[in-house]
Amino acid sequence: VTKLQDTIDKESEYKSELMKNYQEITDIDQRRLVSQQLEKCDEKIEALMMMMVHYCAGLQHCLDQEEAHKRLLNMEPTNDDDDDVVTEDSGIQFVVTDS
Repeated sequence: VTKLQDTIDKESEYKSELMKNYQEITDIDQRRLVSQQLEKCDEKIEALMMMMVHYCAGLQHCLDQEEAHKRLLNMEPTNDDDDDVVTEDSGIQFVVTDS
């Protein structure tokens, strides 16, 4: 996550420099070139941000699954007459029995 955030930060700084240069350029051809670079920079930043969103969502999903698994392993039967424990997590049904 840190490396991806650093890349986003560097690309944002580069975009800021391009914007500053664009304001100073008077030649139409050079402005067009810088404008194209700005568009590519915007696309790259957007792609990097989407990668960050997907990475964080995947990481959160893994952490949620790990927590659900830990809760499942730590569960004890709540009824002495019935050794089966049924719980639901995110639409998934778990059945734990004493072996």
